[in-house]
Amino acid sequence: MLIFFKGYLETLDYFTDCMAELSGFDMLILDVKADTYKRDVQTAIERADKDTIVVCFNNADITLTCPDGVNLWEAKGVKLYNIMVDHPISFMKYLEKPLPNMSVITVDKSHKNFIGKYFPQVKNVHFLPHGGKKNNHVHIPYNKREIDVLYIGSCQADIEEYPLIKYLPENGRELYIYVYEKLYHNHSLEVADAIRLYLEEKQIFPNEDKLVEIIFNLHCTMERTIRRWYKLDAIRVLAENGIRVEIYGEQWDEIEKKHYTNISIHKRVSSQECVDLVCNSKLVLNFMPWFKDGSHERIYIAMLNEAICISDRSKYLEEKFTHGKDIVFFDYGDLQGLAEDIKYLLANDDIAQQIAAAGCLSAGNSEWKNRLINIINEDFENFV
Repeated sequence: MLIFFKGYLETLDYFTDCMAELSGFDMLILDVKADTYKRDVQTAIERADKDTIVVCFNNADITLTCPDGVNLWEAKGVKLYNIMVDHPISFMKYLEKPLPNMSVITVDKSHKNFIGKYFPQVKNVHFLPHGGKKNNHVHIPYNKREIDVLYIGSCQADIEEYPLIKYLPENGRELYIYVYEKLYHNHSLEVADAIRLYLEEKQIFPNEDKLVEIIFNLHCTMERTIRRWYKLDAIRVLAENGIRVEIYGEQWDEIEKKHYTNISIHKRVSSQECVDLVCNSKLVLNFMPWFKDGSHERIYIAMLNEAICISDRSKYLEEKFTHGKDIVFFDYGDLQGLAEDIKYLLANDDIAQQIAAAGCLSAGNSEWKNRLINIINEDFENFV
C-alpha cells in the first residue's frame, strides 16, 4: 500500500495528486482538510505494515503518533520517504533527530551533501529531481500559442529587517552585507559557502553546532533577498527590450510601479491552471531557487508541454540538457543576452519549435508519477 499526505500547501497537494495518477497500486491519500481525515488516519493505522510505503512532502504528518505516544510510522515499520523540495536547513528539527525508518529525498544534489555534512545522523539521503506534469487533454501547436513569454511565480517580499546574530561583528549586519554582495556577483555560490568565506576571512571559527545555527538564521533571509533582486533585474531588462511577458504571482510591486505596457502581472493561480497556461505559451521563464545542482518543476512542465524552457543554470541541468538544443540557458551577468535570445526565438518560430520538440523528448519520463516509480523501486540513479 502507498500512503500520501496533502492539505498543507496547494503546490505540494498538486505534486501528490500527480504522483497518485500512477495506476496499479493500492493507495490511501490522507487530506488534513478533509472531514474524513481522522477516520482515514485510523484506516492507515489498521492497514499499514512493513510493506507499506509512505510518501510525504516537506515533513507533512511524519510526526503522527499512536495512542501510547510512539511515532506511528516508526511503530508500523513502514518505509517513509520525506521529499524536501526546499533547502533542508528549513527542516532542521526533523533532521536533528530523524526517524530511523525515514529516507530523505532532496531535489538538489548539494542539499543531499549538506545533510551528509551537517546532519550525519540521517542515514538514508537520496537525490531525485522535481517532476512535471504533461497536459494530455490540451495541445496547441507552437505557432498558434498566444503567450510569448510566461513566468509563473512570486517575487519574494522585500525584507527590511534581518535577524540579529549578536556574537558576530555589528550583530551580524556585516555578514549580511558580505553574503549579499558575494551572491549578487557570483550566482553560482551557495549561501552556506558564502557564510563560511566570511567567517574564514574574519578568523571566526565556530563549532559545527554554532555554524549550523548561523546558516539557519541567515539562509532563508538571504536566499529570498537575492532571488528577489535577480528576478527584478531580469524582468526590467526584458521590459526595456519591449518583450511581452505574462507574470502570474505575487509581490511584483517594484515592476508594477514602472507601468511597463509590455509586462502584464496577474494574480496567483492554481497549479493546474499553471500547466494550462504553459500549454498556450511559447517560452517559459524559470528562475531557479538557490539550487545550484538540482532542478525545478517549471522546467519539466515547460518541456513536457512543448514550450521552450529558458532558465538560469545549475550543474545538474547542464549535465542533462544542452543549451540551444532542448533548453535555453541564460546568465545573470548577461541579461541583455537573455533578451536577445528571446527576441531571436520569437522571430524564428521554425527554430524555436525544434527546440521545444527536442525539450519534450529530452524531458522524457519526468512526470511526478515517474518519480514515484523511482521511489517504489528505490532507483535513485535512472532519471532525467
